[in-house]
Amino acid sequence: MISKIAVQQAFFLIFDPTGGTYFAHNLAGHDLSLAMLVTCTPALAIAGSVGIIGARWMKVDLAAAAEADRLAHQADPISTLAYWGKIAI
Repeated sequence: MISKIAVQQAFFLIFDPTGGTYFAHNLAGHDLSLAMLVTCTPALAIAGSVGIIGARWMKVDLAAAAEADRLAHQADPISTLAYWGKIAI
């Protein structure tokens, strides 16, 4: 049976480039939290900016589509009503 210490040593050798000193002295968690702070904060800010810009862009597209539907209905109201299932031709 493999001992717990042997598993920990194997884990340290595989995942810790310092040979186990970061994990042995509980330093690895601080590096991880700093890395998440440095990378996640800008990623969330960029994603929020893209969402806001995309929502504004979508607002313009929806207005253009509504205008196109209104103009199509004015041009030929019978076929438009038939298309939407309001009447049968």
